Amino acid sequence: MNDPALDPALRTTSDTFIRQLERLLELEERKRATPIDDPVFPALAREVEDAAGALLERASQQTALSVEAHTEAVEADGAGTIEQIPADLTPAGILGLWRDAERRLEQSQPDTREHRELTQHVVALRGAYQAAYRRLGQRQEAVPSRATET
Repeated sequence: MNDPALDPALRTTSDTFIRQLERLLELEERKRATPIDDPVFPALAREVEDAAGALLERASQQTALSVEAHTEAVEADGAGTIEQIPADLTPAGILGLWRDAERRLEQSQPDTREHRELTQHVVALRGAYQAAYRRLGQRQEAVPSRATET
């Protein structure tokens, strides 16, 4: 079974949200440190407003993805966290994570919470690897080979 929470869009949206939030904080700190009578002050205020608007848009996207992932995770009877979603969801990246999870599973004690969670994680990574491999194959099929381009 493929873990619905391994959707890279959820990780990407969350990562982008954090970067936008950090940018908003930087802008607000610059504005706070700028004298109010400085000609740059109103422009900084507009930048803060624009950054806040973009952040709200990203929050809406993240909410939609989160609701969808939550529903799928509940139906799948469990999932991990956004932080556990690999940033590198290429087949090679997932394969490395899968192998690491398999090694940790072998070292864990049966009948423990850790063992059950690792088992779910291994199954999820197997499904994610298969899906990523299929996606890669579909992309390669969509690209015409040079032999047919004559």
